[in-house]
Amino acid sequence: MSQQTTYEVYTLEEQRWILHARFSISERDAALEEAKRIERTLLMATKVVREIYRSGDGSIDEQTIYISDKSLRDAPRRRAAMAAAGGGAAGMSR
Repeated sequence: MSQQTTYEVYTLEEQRWILHARFSISERDAALEEAKRIERTLLMATKVVREIYRSGDGSIDEQTIYISDKSLRDAPRRRAAMAAAGGGAAGMSR
């Protein structure tokens, strides 16, 4: 039975995880570095998921191997709440 392993980097956008990039099995460290680079430069929450696809039975196993600190994951929710309450740039009118 053949299997394929990839590492997927996701960003948290509007309270949803969006696929940012996919890396091969040999690029695990690059996937982790990319996730942390996004956190530092864009201040966005990230996670890295290891996905194993088994072609024999078509099954997929996923495991989150890295996820941003809770404070960074909660930031979009706080920004949305502030905008809804009329705070921040999203709540400003001319």
